[in-house]
This record gives sequence, C-alpha cells and structure tokens, in this order.
Amino acid sequence: APRVHRPPDIGLAFFALGIALVLLAAHRRAPAGRRPIRLRPPAVGAAALATALALVGAFAIAPRIPVPPSNRGSDGEPIRMSDVSLELKRQISQSANSPAFDYTTDDGAGAYLRLYSLPTFSSEGWRLTDSAVQLGRIGTPPGLTSGTPRHTSVTITGLTSEWLPAPYAPVSTSAGDRWGYLPDSLSILALGIPDRISATTGLSYTVDSLDARPTSSQLAGSDAGTPPDAPVTGSVPSDISPTLVRLAGEITKDAPTAGAKALAILNYLHGPACTYSLDAQPGSGYPGLEDFLLKDHSGFCVQYAASMAILARIAGIPSRVAIGFTPGTREGDHWT
Repeated sequence: APRVHRPPDIGLAFFALGIALVLLAAHRRAPAGRRPIRLRPPAVGAAALATALALVGAFAIAPRIPVPPSNRGSDGEPIRMSDVSLELKRQISQSANSPAFDYTTDDGAGAYLRLYSLPTFSSEGWRLTDSAVQLGRIGTPPGLTSGTPRHTSVTITGLTSEWLPAPYAPVSTSAGDRWGYLPDSLSILALGIPDRISATTGLSYTVDSLDARPTSSQLAGSDAGTPPDAPVTGSVPSDISPTLVRLAGEITKDAPTAGAKALAILNYLHGPACTYSLDAQPGSGYPGLEDFLLKDHSGFCVQYAASMAILARIAGIPSRVAIGFTPGTREGDHWT
C-alpha cells in the first residue's frame, strides 16, 4: 500500500474547536476485499494544538513536500497529507473573522463540525499518526451504540482543506467517492482529487451523522473501552512530569469510573483553579502543560485541550484532540 510523508504546508486557515476527550471502545475494521491506503506522518511532527469544550478561532499552517512517484493512489495521484501546527493565539487575537462555510441542520440547531483528530502525544505536543484510509460507506461509528440521527447540509464559502468538515459521528456523506475516511477516528479525507489541499473549495454536500450526547449521570457511570489503537491513544510518555501524574491522581481520586474521572477533570479545568487568558504562551507540549497546570494556571484553548486529553490518559482513558469548527453564528435560515 502507498506510504505518505506528512511534513508541514502553509496555507490552510480555519477556526478550531474540539472535544479533547474521546472514550474509545469498539473499532470497525476495513471490510474484506478493500485495500486500505496507508498514511505516514513525519518522523518529528509539529506540535498540534486544539480546543477542548471551548470556543475559539485558529489558523493552521502546514508546509508540504512532494512524495516519491512510487507513493501513488490507484489513479496515479501522489497521496499527500498535511501535518499541522495551529497558531491559535495569533488567529483569536485578530480583529476580523473570515467565513469558512454555511450550513443547516434538520433540527435547526448549531453543530460542531470536526475536520480531524490528533491521537499521538509527545513532549512536543499533539500530532497525527499513521492511519489507514478506507473508501466506501462509513458505517457504524466505533464504540457508539446509540445516537440521535442528524442531517447537515454544508456549502463551503472560504475554507480550503483536504479534510471535510463533518459533525461527529459521521455515517455517510454526499461529497463523493473521491473522499475516504479513517476508520479509527472517522475523519474524512480527500483522495482522488488533483489539488487535494483545496479539495473543499466551492463544495456543497450533506452529512448524515449520529449525535451522541450522554448526560452527566450516564457519563459518570461509564467505563473506558480498550480500542485496538490503545497503544497510541492510551499512551503516556515515560518522561512526563511526575507532578502532572500526581495532579491527575488528586483530581480523580474520588471518581470510581472512567466517565466520572473525565467529569472530574473537566470540572477542574472549568473551575477556579484555571483562568482563561490570551496572554498565555501557545503550546501543547510539556512546557505549555506545566505552565498551565503547575505554575501560572492561565491559558486558552490550546492549554485546556491538551490538559484535558493528557490528564485523561494518565487516568487510564484513551483520548484524542479534535480539530474543527465551533457552531458559528445563526444568520437567517442557516449557520455561518
């Protein structure tokens, strides 16, 4: 199967919002007879940042390099994939917004539309990792046993991306057969499109998804599953600060389940111990986490997201950081 290097390319601008914690359970393997396409990140990924239950804008920057001619898809197109570093502070401090897309939902409510998620954490922060891209219908979301069906119609107005904005958890999309998906995270990626970095330009499409919103009591009674990629999504670096490990233990010591631990971490980050501020230095790696959680306790979406996810992992909960869009603003019969 083709291999791809994902070093960083300049030019992808969008807003970011993510829910850092994912309680991972089942995993749907690729259907028999379908050959997955393999994607490989660079040896050292740029620090990847995101938001956790916070609303914020972001600017993504990712340098691109050509892949060797042998690394091509079935149509002969070189398969390339961006790794990203989000310069959130610069974007959220600017005075003007730039519209990315308009959308409507069948229930009229706003939705979080995710682009992709970051499963790998190291001293440098959160980043992409190797993943198979599957073609065809997305099917049942891993670990999700129930959810409210949602139909979303999207018209791209300004976003240029190789990732398709879609509510989690997507089940199907009308974007076409040139889009594949990552079975672990259900992120939707352009494949058979000549200029993949601009694959979303001018695109109109629909997404059918399952909206899963457990109540606090349901979450508190839940345990975390053991997904096949738990060596990645459940991994805690051996050189992480022992003080962070102790903090996670203190926050979750009275929580009997993984879901209760997640709520305890969330409540801690939303409580008086942490203060939202744009004056904090950006970073989702060790320095940023230690400044936020152990020193000045002041940060913005980057620190909140990275902290939620790594504290969850220390508590035994596999996690990812999701990159995507806030619900936006309602304008007449649609959202922008």
